[in-house]
Amino acid sequence: MLLIGTLLVTGCGGGGTDTSKETDEGTGEGTETGEKILRSNNSSEPGSLDPALAQGTHESWILENVFEGLMTFDENGELVEGMAESYELSEDELTYTFTLRDGITWSNGDPVTAEDFEFTWCICQLKFPLYFNPKLP
Repeated sequence: MLLIGTLLVTGCGGGGTDTSKETDEGTGEGTETGEKILRSNNSSEPGSLDPALAQGTHESWILENVFEGLMTFDENGELVEGMAESYELSEDELTYTFTLRDGITWSNGDPVTAEDFEFTWCICQLKFPLYFNPKLP
């Protein structure tokens, strides 16, 4: 029994990541150093990590931490610019025009373009035609 208890306690010990903080001489504020890993209990395997194909909660939890859309939500739940630097709504309120931030890239260094967003929009229109039906209110 003592052996099992010891294994449980030591098994719950800290990992091997460096969480030390270095002090910035000028401000006195600490900055974290070392590897940073996000661990999340997703409770189930995602069906797809392609934002255009993902449908469930398990996928959305991961995708919210991996991709940023044209718009996103701030800490107060308010809609704010994400990959977009700004946007305009047409007078008839049917067309949004987004201006992308400068210097945004994919993880491989390729630039993110308006065509990337257009491609996803077109895929979503094909996959979910009811959501994109202009006759629906």
